Order: sequence, then structure tokens, then C-alpha cells
Amino acid sequence: MTKINKIIKIKIKNFICSFKSIDSNKNKKALTDVKINFGWFNTPFGRALIMKNEIGLCGLAFASEFGQQVILEDMKKKSGNTPFFENFESVKEYFKIIFSGSGELRLNLNGTSFQVKVWEELLKIPSGQTKSYSEIANKIGFPKATRAVATAVGRNPIGWLIPCHRVLRKSGKLGGYHWGISIKEKMLNNEKIDK
Repeated sequence: MTKINKIIKIKIKNFICSFKSIDSNKNKKALTDVKINFGWFNTPFGRALIMKNEIGLCGLAFASEFGQQVILEDMKKKSGNTPFFENFESVKEYFKIIFSGSGELRLNLNGTSFQVKVWEELLKIPSGQTKSYSEIANKIGFPKATRAVATAVGRNPIGWLIPCHRVLRKSGKLGGYHWGISIKEKMLNNEKIDK
């Protein structure tokens, strides 16, 4: 059975988040009834696009070699017909919380129940550690769904906080990363330094 409007309390770094997921396959109308405010910020990993709606943080993406416009269009596509408005002031508080590692965030993730299950499993990977796609598939009870897990990892709309960068190929190689391998390397190296 598909879980809709599931709220999960999670601890990411030093702050508590309310994680509310909406199954995008069942709630297309709900996704178009809210607007998304966004802004661009300089981070240790390059330029970051931070997005929020009336529920909470709904996107955190990184520009890297793809450029800001490409990433913005990608995130708009993932958000369906939801209208986007550039509004630096409305999202700067989220930037401060995310990159200071303290405060309280509300997350709003739109995904299928399978994607949400994968994202929940990503949150269990400790900082400085990694897992393979097949390990994630086994943990969520779908051992033959490695490719589907990889797709769900790639659909994570909130990079860094939901640590899709901690998932590697079974061989230990970095594999792909939605926002570019250079960003993934920076994130993993940052966590090694923090240990």
C-alpha cells in the first residue's frame, strides 16, 4: 500500500527535521497547488540551489559543471507544474540552518513509496561511511532491485542532507552522481575531514 503524507522525525547532523513525503504518482494536483521559492548560495561544494514551499525544504541541488540554469530546469521538471519564484530572502534561513548544522528544518519530499523507502535508508548511513546500491536494495527488502534503487538514489531532491553521495558501486568506485562526480568527491572528502 502506498504511504501518502507520511511524516517522519529524523536527525540530520545536529538538527531535527520533520520529513513529510507525498506520493507524487497519487497527488499530481497537490503538487501544483503550492509555489516554490528558490535562491542560489555559495557552499563548500559549489553553488547550491535551495528550494522551499509552504511545507518546508523541497530541494537542495548543486550546479557543478552543469551550470545553474541546467540544474534549475532539472529541478523544475521534477516538480511538475509547480510555479517557481526566485526569492533569496525567503530561503536564506534554510541556507544558514543547512550549512551551520544546527536548527530545525521541515522537509517536503515528493516521491513514490519505493523512493521514500530508499531515501529513508540513505539517512541511516553514518557520515564518513558508504554503502553500495546492492546493500541498500537488500536493506529495504528488494535484493534484486539494484537498478531501481540506483534510480531512486538519483531522484533524491535534497542532496547532502539526504546523503545519496554515500552510495558507491559494489566495486567501491564512485559511480554516478546527479550533480556531478566532482561534487560527490568533495562531499565524501569533507566527511572524512570531519571525522
